[in-house]
Order: sequence, then C-alpha cells, then structure tokens
Amino acid sequence: MSTTSVTTNKPTINDFFDYGNNYEPVTMFSSKKQKVNGNKIYITNHYGKKIVQLIINNESNSENEQFAQIKIIPYDIKKIFDKSSLTKSFKRFKSAELTYHGSNDMQKSSKIHLKYSNKYETIVDNTHELNAKANQLIPLFSVELGELSKSKKRDNIKKKNTVFTITDNDKPLKLDLYISGKSFDMNKYFNSLSMLSMYCSLDYLDSHSNNPLIYSKIAQPIEYFTINGYTLFVRATISDNKTNPYFVFYNNAEFYDAFLNREMISVNQNGTLSEAINMKDRELDLGSSYEQTNLKSKSESDSILITQKRKFN
Repeated sequence: MSTTSVTTNKPTINDFFDYGNNYEPVTMFSSKKQKVNGNKIYITNHYGKKIVQLIINNESNSENEQFAQIKIIPYDIKKIFDKSSLTKSFKRFKSAELTYHGSNDMQKSSKIHLKYSNKYETIVDNTHELNAKANQLIPLFSVELGELSKSKKRDNIKKKNTVFTITDNDKPLKLDLYISGKSFDMNKYFNSLSMLSMYCSLDYLDSHSNNPLIYSKIAQPIEYFTINGYTLFVRATISDNKTNPYFVFYNNAEFYDAFLNREMISVNQNGTLSEAINMKDRELDLGSSYEQTNLKSKSESDSILITQKRKFN
C-alpha cells in the first residue's frame, strides 16, 4: 500500500526567509549604508549600461514643510505600466523624464508625472507624501529591466558620481525602489512586521488585484544610500520579463495598510497555533515594546499569513 504526501500552497514566513540565487544563499541587506556626495545616483547593469538616474532634492509645501522630490531620468526605457488604474495599461513615452513630487497640502497633492519639453502629464495622482520627518520606508516604484539586463554597452559616468551596479549578468531582473525620511530608525524597522514586505514584490500595492503577497527572489544584497538626508533603498529581484524594459507604478498612498491590514497566526512553542490576529495591531504592539526591550517576541518568525484580504477599519 502506497501513501501520497500532500502539500499546500499556503506560504509561511519561513518561506519568505528562504532566499537564494541558483539555490545559493544570498545576503539580504548590504552591511553598510553609503553616503552620496551630491544629490544623484546612477543605476547600471552588470556591464555599465545606464538604466536610470535618480536626483533627490527637497521641496516644500505652503506651510514650509520639507519633502523629497525625485527626478527619474530613464535610459532606453520608453514604457510605463500603470498598476494604479483599473485598466492597468501600458503608456509609451519618449524624450521625457519623470518626477515624483512628494509634497502635500490643501492646495496640491503628491503625484508622479511625465515632464516633456512643453507639457506635464500626471501618471499617478494622490501618491504617498515623502515627508522629510517620516520614520517609514516608503515603496516608490519598480523597473523591469528586460533586455537591458544583458546589454553590453558601457556608458561613461564621472568617477565622482555614486553608482549602484547590478551584479547578475545572466538573467532578467526587476528593481524596486524605496525611500525613507531623514529620521528613519533602521533598527526599529528590522524589528517590525513591516520589514517582511521586503520579501514580497510591490504587487501588494495593487488594490485592483486584492493586494496579493507574491514572493520575490532576491538577486543581490539590498543596498541603501543617504542622499540629501533621505535614505534610498535599491532591491534587485529575479523577473520573468526578457523583452522591453518598463517602469511599474502603483498608488502607494495606503502602502502601510496594503501590507499589514491582514491576519496572521503564530506557532506556539508547544506546536499549537495561536488565534488569528491582525498584523497591523501586532505591529503597534511591537512598536511599543521596541522602545523598552527592542523586541517583545520572536514568534513572528514562525507566523503564517492566513488571508490576503485587507480589512480597513
């Protein structure tokens, strides 16, 4: 009599920690933050081909609060995939740069727009503000590299400039960009449930698809750079896109709830399962306890997400 083992597709947090590239371990984060001289950074492929240039400046609102403004200058990328809209359509452009305006007040909202020589076109309106005082890691957008991953063209970049270089040269990749305010507490973030979002693609921001959690396999350590006081995080993950490169934009206004406002259960020391709890509520508990003991409980490492559905109050 033969027996058949049955497996389920329910992801556990342990699955998210099982990182590897060609089944070899990969360090999650770079061990050192890099400080950028000036306000810009280039991202290149393995061979030195420019992918995108980011310029981070300060801008203010009518109340003189400070926010980040990010200019996005693409190289050989001429498409945008807008996942903030219900239609999720591609938009083509040329001879343009993009700008993420992080300021927000009663007169204007944060937004991402295309800037041509004589006009502006809004891509995503009412995005999350990029307040200089924000103690959060805010997801910005993704770049599907496609065929640019293997381009052997080498662009000239002055030595004084900071460059993030992709180390992998044999597979298509996707870049995910994040930014934090000037008072970001890295240690507190690493001891939070929010940090688990770094193991998932930014598709959890896609409200039109019920904010799914999709595992992303990292290709190299996440690097982070201090630019004008803000911290920019760059993550490279393995992708299926082997053709044309394009940007992917989401509406990130509710990014905190999009990831945390769902339920989880924990595995107790005796092997039993806890009652379902809301991840957002647990995050608040961890935040309070961190101030006193750094981390109240390590049971989250064995937690299981049991619903993909957000539950707004």
